[in-house]
Amino acid sequence: MSFVSIVCRSGFLSIMSDGRVSNNGVSIREDYQKFLLPRPDFFIAFAGQQQPCEAFINDSGLSSSNTFDYHTLAADIHRKLLTPPYCNYKILLAFGGRTAKGSLEFCTFSTLEPEIQVFSPSSNQISYAFLNNSEIDDTILQPELVKYLTEIGCDAAEKVKTAQETLNNYVAEIDTSVNTTVFSAIIFAEILVMPSGREFYLQFLNRAGTNPHDCPLMKL
Repeated sequence: MSFVSIVCRSGFLSIMSDGRVSNNGVSIREDYQKFLLPRPDFFIAFAGQQQPCEAFINDSGLSSSNTFDYHTLAADIHRKLLTPPYCNYKILLAFGGRTAKGSLEFCTFSTLEPEIQVFSPSSNQISYAFLNNSEIDDTILQPELVKYLTEIGCDAAEKVKTAQETLNNYVAEIDTSVNTTVFSAIIFAEILVMPSGREFYLQFLNRAGTNPHDCPLMKL
């Protein structure tokens, strides 16, 4: 399993994965989506070794969580990840979405890193992260994504999605474990201005048209 990118602004969060699954350098599947939407306002993305990833998401209870407290959830899930047998595998995870305060937030961690990374951009910021199981280092991918976001734009979700797909294709040209078949989802935070002038955060909407019940964990 290979490459997932996550880009987040205060108004939307965009997730994209490629679709290739490889075994010993040989492609065994070309259409495998590497993220889930258990709720319309909550995503889970994963990369690394396929079956351990699937088993951990099921066993940890992450996919059935109803909490909006992602800090506490990340600490709990991370502790489980770093215990046997899962600590013996390459598992990269990210999850997040709408918080209890109505903001966007996501976390990343893995069996390779001792710390949890938390991303929660303000209105003028953009946060991004990769679940990268390719042979290309993140230090190469980061300036490439920034270049595409600068050239294409990052003020709208569709522009960010295009930048992510351009990055995915860049990786696929270099690393054969990544293909150009992409899956994407966008979680929006919309603000409704009421006649009183007060602002209310609406529930996050999945504009990618993906029903989470249509995205079961796949097994080979």
